[in-house]
Amino acid sequence: NGDRLEQLPFDVQRGPRFIDEVSTTNSGLGVTPVDRGAIETNIGIAQWIGQPNASGNGELVSNANWQGGSAPGPLSRAVFGEQVAGGQSLQYSVSLPSSTAAYTAEVLANQVTFNLFGGSLSLQAPASTDVPSLLVSGTAAREPRLVLRSNGFTAGVATRSVTAPSIAIAKDPGSVGRLTVTGQRIALNSSGLTKVGDHGSGRIIVESGAIAALSSLSLGVAPTGSGIAELVGRAATLASSGTSSEL
Repeated sequence: NGDRLEQLPFDVQRGPRFIDEVSTTNSGLGVTPVDRGAIETNIGIAQWIGQPNASGNGELVSNANWQGGSAPGPLSRAVFGEQVAGGQSLQYSVSLPSSTAAYTAEVLANQVTFNLFGGSLSLQAPASTDVPSLLVSGTAAREPRLVLRSNGFTAGVATRSVTAPSIAIAKDPGSVGRLTVTGQRIALNSSGLTKVGDHGSGRIIVESGAIAALSSLSLGVAPTGSGIAELVGRAATLASSGTSSEL
């Protein structure tokens, strides 16, 4: 990915090079747990192909919306690239009718909206691995953007959340990425490091009553990185490292 100072983050199949399998006890030397070697881990890749329903959305948990006919689970990387059926190649919505989990969520192109009207999304990749559990990063031509929202203005709707141990926006040199958390009763939670503009140009926007609770937020990490954090509208909250800002 152009970064020659980090540990090799991917194997030859573009899967994560280092994996912490929660079912295996960590042992041996080193900071990052390595429970299996490259290519031997059972982390799969689920590629979104998008079968929009009558509402213009595709359900995250529907097998028909994924290449190979299998929706992601706790040991699958959910990848949102350029391959989207029905001509929905620039903007599309992915709905969650119930709570679910994936190993990672990776938005590499287009504007993808996660509509968490029916449940929350838990991403499982540990913060100790080299692959972020939530990634929004791609070329300027692909313009990757992720929007998180719920039916927050509907009475009786519980707060929905996306929980990610680590987040990277614009990870690679020359990359871009934008993450927007918008509306009431929607929260983005991270217990690890959030890098906005890791090696590229990134932006995070929290607006209209949304909450982002980020344990550690870094803007413009590498010399080539540029990061911006924005609060927009009423009661938007961004909390990081024990401090918070609210509009």
